[in-house]
Amino acid sequence: MRVLVLGGSITGITTAYYLAKDGCEVTMVEVNEGLGMEATASNAGILAAGHSFSWASPREPQQLLRSLFGQETAIRIKLKPDPRLYVWGLKFLREFTADRSRRSS
Repeated sequence: MRVLVLGGSITGITTAYYLAKDGCEVTMVEVNEGLGMEATASNAGILAAGHSFSWASPREPQQLLRSLFGQETAIRIKLKPDPRLYVWGLKFLREFTADRSRRSS
């Protein structure tokens, strides 16, 4: 089986490794010159369930906005005059409720 893995994060690298180990022909596509240069670099390549949180928490929109304008952020958005982006953003923000947070936690 031929598989395409998008992104050379810790998750992408691990996924590619285990797929190849299982006999798949794996191709990885990474936008950067090296692996682990984006979100993986921000969290030191660590995936830990103890650091998980519910994105649906009512406090998250404020934290998300702060992180978008930080120097070292895992999330980057290039704002452009695309109404679809803003419609999606409003739908996304509508999901940040206490009930949704409880259910997803």
